[in-house]
Amino acid sequence: MKYGKDTLALIDEVRDKGVEHVAVIMRHSARTYDRGIRDFDNPLTDEGRQLAYDWGRSLPKELSVRAYSSPVNRCVETAEKILSGHEEDGGKTHGRRDIEALGTNHILDFARFAMAVRNMGSMDEMYATWFAGKLAPDLLLPSDTLATITAHVILDKLRRPVGGPQLDILVSHDMNLYPLRHHLLNQTIDDYGKVYYLDGVVFYELDHKVHAQSHHGQAIPLVVG
Repeated sequence: MKYGKDTLALIDEVRDKGVEHVAVIMRHSARTYDRGIRDFDNPLTDEGRQLAYDWGRSLPKELSVRAYSSPVNRCVETAEKILSGHEEDGGKTHGRRDIEALGTNHILDFARFAMAVRNMGSMDEMYATWFAGKLAPDLLLPSDTLATITAHVILDKLRRPVGGPQLDILVSHDMNLYPLRHHLLNQTIDDYGKVYYLDGVVFYELDHKVHAQSHHGQAIPLVVG
């Protein structure tokens, strides 16, 4: 599997419609899975760093790229490697900053969350329970609430262009992307599969309407509460 290729193709598809400003929220690059440390302390692998750098090099050079990320190190590093790849290959960049809403603040009790996943037997079962609104309210934010918050973060970037052809990259976690797919795009895990490294959902304005789209289907006009 060539991680990130579908996201690159999706960005090209949207730009071919004449869209000047695209925002993409995407999962970080390939990471380690060391069970001896807290999960969110696991960094990128060497392959993951190279993948992110190469992904940045693959972006069209006329794009001005602005980056945001979860404060978790593997997301920070993914965003910075993308910027490095784009800039070192002749593209223009505007730096990176943390956005806490792209991180893990929706997990309200890490210890109980980990225990709940163990008791359920899998993350798939956890997602199904979460999306059905059956998790304890002091364990995780409701998934539809997280999707709405994340969408507002992305929309804010579309309202603040720097001018010219532009790409805003927001690097987050698969757990932040699944609610967007599920609640905004009606793309369930059962029907559309996992969110892989560097997979993304794009947001853009066309014909005075904001649209969201993954590589799994057509654009959907966005309705956010």
